[in-house]
Amino acid sequence: MKKLKHNQRVKIEKSEWFDEIYVKTLKGFCGDDNERYCRAVSRGDYEAWSFKYPLCLTANYAGKDNETALKKDSFDNAVLIVDGEKVDIEGQIFIVKVNGLKYSDPISFVRVHNV
Repeated sequence: MKKLKHNQRVKIEKSEWFDEIYVKTLKGFCGDDNERYCRAVSRGDYEAWSFKYPLCLTANYAGKDNETALKKDSFDNAVLIVDGEKVDIEGQIFIVKVNGLKYSDPISFVRVHNV
């Protein structure tokens, strides 16, 4: 089972290097503030989700080639996740649901309880 964490870059089938998709977690956002975390859980906030950064077209600028190379390397090292597979995100088990690249949340993580 693949282990994922807050702010980790992932990819899905058909994604390309410019699709910057990251795992986000409630624990990652709340940090050590347990009260804030508990409040969010009691409200029913998601415990894990994905976020795809928007694409912006730019002209050539100093350092663009370097930046592009770093993004391509990051994509090459991103974890490939597939629709329906189980993943471990910070100690909790989720099933991956691929929504599609046209969404800002291209991947949903459905928590598996009592595992």
